[in-house]
Amino acid sequence: MAYTRRNFIKAAAATAAGVFSAPYVVTKSRAEGDGSGKPMKIIHFVSDGTSPSMVATADLFSRLTRGRRLCWLEMSKAPGANTGMMDMASLSSSVTDSSAASSSWGSGSRIANGAVNCLPDGTLLKPIYEVLGELNWKRGLVTTTEITHATPAGFGSASKSRGDTKEIARYYKKLNIDVLLGGGQNIYDDKLRKEYTDTGYSIIQTAEEMKNASNDKKLLGIFSGGHLPMTIDWLNDQKLQKTVPTLAQMTDKALKMLGESDHFILQVEGGRVDHACHSSDAPGAVYDHLAMDDAVQVALDYQKSHPETLIVVTADHGTGGISLNGAGGGYNDTSKQVIRMRNAKGSFERLVSSIRKCKNAVELQNYIKELYSVNIGADKANLLLLASEHLNSVAYDEGKGFSCQLGQVLANHFAINWSGGNHTGDYVALVAKGPGSERFAGLIRNTDVFRNYVDFAGSDFRNKEWEGDLIKLSYDLGQEHWLDTPIA
Repeated sequence: MAYTRRNFIKAAAATAAGVFSAPYVVTKSRAEGDGSGKPMKIIHFVSDGTSPSMVATADLFSRLTRGRRLCWLEMSKAPGANTGMMDMASLSSSVTDSSAASSSWGSGSRIANGAVNCLPDGTLLKPIYEVLGELNWKRGLVTTTEITHATPAGFGSASKSRGDTKEIARYYKKLNIDVLLGGGQNIYDDKLRKEYTDTGYSIIQTAEEMKNASNDKKLLGIFSGGHLPMTIDWLNDQKLQKTVPTLAQMTDKALKMLGESDHFILQVEGGRVDHACHSSDAPGAVYDHLAMDDAVQVALDYQKSHPETLIVVTADHGTGGISLNGAGGGYNDTSKQVIRMRNAKGSFERLVSSIRKCKNAVELQNYIKELYSVNIGADKANLLLLASEHLNSVAYDEGKGFSCQLGQVLANHFAINWSGGNHTGDYVALVAKGPGSERFAGLIRNTDVFRNYVDFAGSDFRNKEWEGDLIKLSYDLGQEHWLDTPIA
């Protein structure tokens, strides 16, 4: 089957190996339960940069184009599932970055933005993959970003800076993490690759090599120089389809490697959703969210025959302030506009440099029509020309960059708008299914994730929490939860 946008919409994660199966349907099975008990296996999904509005937007696009809801929303209705919201604030800000967010899950301590499981005085905390490794749990990291990027790093390393990618890579090796799949060929130079092979890793770089790789040997898969391509670009490039695996394929491979062990934990990140949202790129973000949802489907299929598995699907923060806007009289044109995104021919990451080369409004109008099948007015084309030369003026400074302005212009046609290119302080959505899911119901704190996971493993280990002078949120200062404090 040729991979096209329309085929992706119908069966996004279909592969030669037959990874993708029927859309998730709520049925009674051996995995049914009330969410109590302790799991023996944990699969933790992260849709990076995904606010609740992003979920709603991707779900509408899925219903319009695939005829079904996101499977991770459908799973929320299943027996043994619990839903909640999570407060993701970091130690230094109510708006977290990805490293502090993942570190809160990975160490049980809030840290300052920019670090990985490291307190402000330089104390390195013990990451959860080290704690569980000492208890003989198998471990895996799967991502569409560089494998050493902030979110996977939060589970499997500790460093003063998220930018210390080689240090993070060596930390993974020190912990003997069983499977590492993502991007980052440029990070793994010859010396670092030899360090990995000398400690028993196989190193692969293509989808075909991943398919044929042994399930009994530690595996490092790095399928791109940097981050993996965005899904919408992958769909428009047959060469990429032959060489770069999908997130669903990587998840399937990781479960084949880990799945028959007595205990394992696997983190799976749809990391490029965040990057698209930073650029106000609605089609890019939505397609990558659907690709992550297809990876969730793989996990749900696995859970059917392994009911001792807990699946947690969440996000680390919102990005871009995405909103699904009403369009037309009575807002009845909203769906008609959202579905137009299926005609987009690429991500902002791939297309913006070419768009900015347009010399006049007519040329820009024609090019936008070719790329997105929409007609923008001359006034909007001239606005983009000004933004291209950094001459535009907007009321909110964070929204004046060219990609943000392009996202605003296309919002007139896609009914999806943005507040800017920064992270947001949203409480993130969370769905958990399987034994132990009851602990994720309601409003929880990000650090609760670590405590839940190590408790499931039978450990009472706790990392140190920072008590020094640094910006701390008011609701962290007392013993009681801030929701329990009456409003004056």
